[in-house]
Amino acid sequence: MASGHELITVLFMLFLDILGFSLFIPLLPDYVKSLGGDSFAFGMITASYAAGSFVFAPLWGALSDRWGRRPVLLLSAGGGVIAWVGLALAPNLLWLFIARIFGGIMAAKATVAQSWIIDTSPPELRSRNIGFTGLVFGMGFVVGPPVGGLLGTLGLPLVAWTSAVLVGLSFVMALLFVKESLPLPRPVRTRETTPKAKFPHEVLALLVLGFLMNLGFNFFQTLFTPATQQQLGWTPAGVGFALAWSGLLLGAFQGGGMGALAKRFREEGLFIVGLGLLTLALWGWAFTFAGWYLYLLMVPLTLGAALATILLKTLLAKFAPADQIGGVLGWSASAESLTRIIAPATGGWLLVQGSYWPGLVAGFLVLLSFVGSFWVVGKGFKGSKERLTPA
Repeated sequence: MASGHELITVLFMLFLDILGFSLFIPLLPDYVKSLGGDSFAFGMITASYAAGSFVFAPLWGALSDRWGRRPVLLLSAGGGVIAWVGLALAPNLLWLFIARIFGGIMAAKATVAQSWIIDTSPPELRSRNIGFTGLVFGMGFVVGPPVGGLLGTLGLPLVAWTSAVLVGLSFVMALLFVKESLPLPRPVRTRETTPKAKFPHEVLALLVLGFLMNLGFNFFQTLFTPATQQQLGWTPAGVGFALAWSGLLLGAFQGGGMGALAKRFREEGLFIVGLGLLTLALWGWAFTFAGWYLYLLMVPLTLGAALATILLKTLLAKFAPADQIGGVLGWSASAESLTRIIAPATGGWLLVQGSYWPGLVAGFLVLLSFVGSFWVVGKGFKGSKERLTPA
């Protein structure tokens, strides 16, 4: 079991990685344009990162089960530094595309860090500690874009170099301060990257539910800005304030509220409640008619998303075999990356049909996950080797 300072170290490493990634978010369109690219090139380069993660996340998760968490954390951080340096030096769009897809391929740190936290956390604290990773993500995405925008005034490559330095610092921290969380050597397994051959049916069902939930939520994340501008006529500043409000709510829920809820209620029930809240809130978003309404709607929407995303990982870890947690979380990350390809590719067409369509479709997808969660919790887990603990 890890000490408090070791957990803080891993969380800070993750923060540096997310901060490095988010610094460049507002600048990527201009970077693509500076190399002669258009909107299509921007879309392809954006999708390339998710594509790399989609293909390789299961492999990294499985390798962390076999090799240990620490070596994969180091490999991911080292590869991330190379990717950012490549981006900073990119002389053309092809080089930029290769750098981004390589960055996606090496983007294993979040999944492996969560596996490390699960390995080192007692069952009663898993939800709370995984919630801290969500808090770290939120902090990184609140701080990164405005800082990146300011740095970008000094030169676009400077931001990529800054990201490389931040990820390099996370590599040094992993090298010096992070201990291996798994007993080694690990037993040799066959067909490490074949989920059907090695994962229980309960885990497979949760992966499907997570895919549907993440696809619905990523429609919201992808289309929030253009849909809100259509519905309310907001400026980018107005949208930014709403996103900041969402970030504050997310920090409150994941930083403190999650631990309190997990102590009082069963994780399975909270997962179902989260999906239900998210479904209703997404449908409410479809019919946004005023700013105050949207701000109020952010409360159940953010709470539902926080509960569903955190408890999905907690339940996957709970019902996965102990020596396959990394592989399970890797497949979960891969499925989430796929939703980040599908949502931008199809969301624009939905928005053209009407500003309410993204919310309706997103809510329906999460509804399917909500309905399926009753079967999984009520029947699918009955055959699990690990019985549900009493509330």
